[in-house]
Amino acid sequence: MVVNFFIQLFIAIAVSAVAYLIAPRPRQQYVEAPAIKEPTSEAGLSVPYVYGTITVRGPNVVDFFDKRRQDLGQGRARYRMSVHYGICMGPIQAVRRIRIGERVAWGGELTSDSGFLDIYHPEFWEESNGGVAGRALFRFGHGNQLQHARVAAKYGEEPDTMPGYRGMAHVMFTDYPTQAEKNLLGFSWGDNSPVVPAVDIMVTSIPDGWYPEKAVIPVHEDLAGEQTDPESEVTYKLGPNCNPAHVLYDLVTNPTLSNRLLPGELDDAAFRRAADILFDEKFGVSFEWRPADQTRREFIAEVLRHIDGLMFLNVDTGLMELRLVRGDYDLDEAPEFDESNSTLANPVRQPASELPNQVSVKWRNPINEEAEAATIQNLASIISAGNVLRDYTYDFVGIRDPETASNTADRELVAVGEGLFKCDINANRSARGVVPGDVVLLTSERENLVR
Repeated sequence: MVVNFFIQLFIAIAVSAVAYLIAPRPRQQYVEAPAIKEPTSEAGLSVPYVYGTITVRGPNVVDFFDKRRQDLGQGRARYRMSVHYGICMGPIQAVRRIRIGERVAWGGELTSDSGFLDIYHPEFWEESNGGVAGRALFRFGHGNQLQHARVAAKYGEEPDTMPGYRGMAHVMFTDYPTQAEKNLLGFSWGDNSPVVPAVDIMVTSIPDGWYPEKAVIPVHEDLAGEQTDPESEVTYKLGPNCNPAHVLYDLVTNPTLSNRLLPGELDDAAFRRAADILFDEKFGVSFEWRPADQTRREFIAEVLRHIDGLMFLNVDTGLMELRLVRGDYDLDEAPEFDESNSTLANPVRQPASELPNQVSVKWRNPINEEAEAATIQNLASIISAGNVLRDYTYDFVGIRDPETASNTADRELVAVGEGLFKCDINANRSARGVVPGDVVLLTSERENLVR
């Protein structure tokens, strides 16, 4: 009896299992993956000028081709598209890093636009969202450049029958030639997301047609080593900065800008002296200038603010001159103004209780283009003020290393924390030869200015 019971129980379980296995099941429904979205261009976005080494974020889209949705089953899809981006005004000297969606997809040093970059990371994205793969075809923005043959083919043209976008550096992200043979057209941007992720490109552009031996300021030693992206683990190196004197020289002589000066209209010796001083100080800068957002006059003023300099037309020579405010003068040789040859007007002294005793300078970390700060304090002034901090903060977007930022903060603290005397001087013809940037000796018993 007991044996028969267990036999019947076993048969019932077996029959139930078989019935479960052969029973029809409802088919799982998957939502069809959407088509890839077309990238857009921002109206009015000007092509930037790059000085030094800069990460150009969100380059404008010139055109796009090869929209593809490769179905992977179960509602998943791989998205492909060839996208043509304008980067900046050329020529550039190197491409150093490409980031896609804030992750480094390529790092190295591409120094010739006759080459190309192959990008292949099959597991670039997290959570099974695939990778990125394809080829990046660059043109560096030379004045005589022709379009890349494969880029021209996307437009249905030949290199000599379509614009080469001369003077502008640009890139197309597209497929490998072997992919095209398999009809896998377009750059592979990833799986499951129909949106082309944000792209940014680190490039180096240094005007070296004038005084090239002093144009490049090497990257600071603290940042000169190999950098590794924590997300993709791709390595790269940062590029050099530009001598600010060369930035200013290019801004006033660049033939792509209106109302430019000819090289013969500049005081070449004065510009070279400034370039030598800045080179010895290792004062390198990197800027991204967009004329639609900032006029050339405003940008020149910003560069001069960085280096504490002046640029002016010397009425005696008729030449544009560049000078730096530095302590390299002999006071005994300075022209003197006193009651015998001048009068003072609008004298102003800042009260000691208002003098800053701490200066912070914001600079930009070239790895992520984020702001960081260097701070310098006058401890004696802080103690005399009863440990009250009076802080000034300056933003210098072109400074790219902490040592230059610290030196600049020290310079600014001296300038604003010493209780400078300000006034207008009405002088006789003895001031005829004084030009901006000259050092003069001012004495006045009435204002207690005694040497």
